Amino acid sequence: MFRKTFTGSLVAASLTAGALLTMPSASATPTFVSGTNVSGVGNLPTDADFAMAENGTAVATWIRDGRVVAASRPAGTWHTDYVTAPGTVVSNPTVSTNDKGETVVAWMQTDQFDDIRVAAARMDAEGNFPDPQLISTAGSPDVQAPLDAAVDGKGKLFVAYEISNGGGFDQVRVSTLDKAGTADTKSVSGTSAHQPSIAVNTAGQALIAYNEEYNADDVINTRRFDPSNQTWSATKSVGLVGKYTTESDVALGDDGFGTVVYGKKVDADFRAMTSTSKPDATLGGAVYASPAGYTAAFFSVDQNDKGAALVSYTRIGGGNYVGYTQRATTTGNWTNPAIVSGALSGLSASHATISDSGFAFIGFDDNEHQRAAYRSSVIQNMTTYDSGDTNYVYGGTGVGSDNQGNVLFAGIIHSADPAKGFISAKILDTAGPTSTVSAPASSVGTTFKVSRAASDRFSNLGNGSIRVRSAKWDSNLGNPTIISSNSAATSLDFTGKPGYTYCFSSLAKDSHANTGAWSAEKCTTVAHDDRHLFNAKKFKRVKSGAAYQGTLSKATTKNAKLILQDLKVRKIAIVVKKSAHGGKIKVSFGGKKLGTYSLKGKGSKQVINVKDLGSVKTGTLVIKVISKSGKTVKIDGVIATR
Repeated sequence: MFRKTFTGSLVAASLTAGALLTMPSASATPTFVSGTNVSGVGNLPTDADFAMAENGTAVATWIRDGRVVAASRPAGTWHTDYVTAPGTVVSNPTVSTNDKGETVVAWMQTDQFDDIRVAAARMDAEGNFPDPQLISTAGSPDVQAPLDAAVDGKGKLFVAYEISNGGGFDQVRVSTLDKAGTADTKSVSGTSAHQPSIAVNTAGQALIAYNEEYNADDVINTRRFDPSNQTWSATKSVGLVGKYTTESDVALGDDGFGTVVYGKKVDADFRAMTSTSKPDATLGGAVYASPAGYTAAFFSVDQNDKGAALVSYTRIGGGNYVGYTQRATTTGNWTNPAIVSGALSGLSASHATISDSGFAFIGFDDNEHQRAAYRSSVIQNMTTYDSGDTNYVYGGTGVGSDNQGNVLFAGIIHSADPAKGFISAKILDTAGPTSTVSAPASSVGTTFKVSRAASDRFSNLGNGSIRVRSAKWDSNLGNPTIISSNSAATSLDFTGKPGYTYCFSSLAKDSHANTGAWSAEKCTTVAHDDRHLFNAKKFKRVKSGAAYQGTLSKATTKNAKLILQDLKVRKIAIVVKKSAHGGKIKVSFGGKKLGTYSLKGKGSKQVINVKDLGSVKTGTLVIKVISKSGKTVKIDGVIATR
């Protein structure tokens, strides 16, 4: 699912006259780890927009000195590039990125015939934006602000906008641009439609909402794009014709379910409402998202791939406040509306983002401060943040989040000197490091090395821990035990027991005490010694300094057997010693022959890989000598990997 872009330019709300979140598995101490000057100091940037990819890539765009500029932070540092050439008439840039960090900037541009059109440029591997192109249809009527854009899993850009001739013709269109550079434009509304919002998902499905007038009344309409047949669905209205706000906002998950938030006049107030857009384009029932007795405006919605959603808005009445509501799943109930701010000095727009980890964040600006509220679970109180009086430009704030819950919180900062403004981008690090552990799949020896590694997108690494679960060959894995706790060491020598399986996992902290989740397990099986094998017939135990655990089981008689009962195993291997007069063995498990193997050759502690059973099975292992008497068979052990 792709995070919808959050336009920094404050668009006036037009009031027309006519859950439980998923608790992260790791502990976190959210910390702002940077306050980077992205743009460099210069003439005051305007029209900023920001987004963040699932993989942690942060992107921004703005206008300075009449040119569209963009910056990205794929790994560690920001890279800035001019998108448009000097002398081009541009406005209203917006930036979009998909899960992989594939990024496109779109903007409005006057062409050679003085018509206002949509233009776009794609970010390359170096973070630059070469080859901008006009992508909307040439000729009048002109494109109107604002643009809303999103990028699908194949890097295809969708831009929604309104066109108007200034004389009663107002239509919503969507222009697309694929990675091959092919552009296309479709009209999706009638001739009295306004202010669209669009979202896309990984599969390339799109959801659009917009206000459409019907005589003296209006409605919020929606349509869905189906990438399988490249068509838009029939129009679906969120409710009956009435009085609706011009603005709406949408979010769309990878499962095809979407959320629409909009304002409808109820009694004397415009209340925020939500509807669910289903994959078949039908709409779920409307639900109030703001309380009665107040008007709501400046809607923002985000939805993660688990269906959890967060809506924010400005509550107007008795003072202005940022309000919000949350939902745990696509079909879940919305929580009671609440406020997260004190009284605002103006009608500030807020921006909502909720990550796949369930971390919810609402950001806004007010009275030259940046402010935020966030939490990882509704059982927690909202943590609030105030930047202090640091000259943030009104309406210049935006947010985004990655799949770990880290948040981009950015905005424009001005100075008394108009030549010294810049773009500031903070990262709220909410996630601990991602950890991995390494250990051998098997060991013909009781001591072996276990190592851990970790990486963090935004902070330095701290200490880490390793834990282990163990099981005897005929038992299930037990509960984990910590074997290295909060240590700077990244490896240790572990000593196990013959015939046991050990499964290791690790975690790490970052320098801000965020603790990551336990890694996936890596399991090591210590070989059974031959003394674990029941000597059914004609094998003898002999001492050998070169053998595993100092002994071998030797037979020179046909039909000699070694047996291991109640074995829980997926992969079977036999440890043998070969010789010039080596014999041949047949290996069976659960009464089924797995194969025959020659022990003729050279070398002690040779490992013969017998069979991968495909899943863990329980049965009896039988090793039987099938060569004629006089040939030597030496068995050193069995590796029974889970």
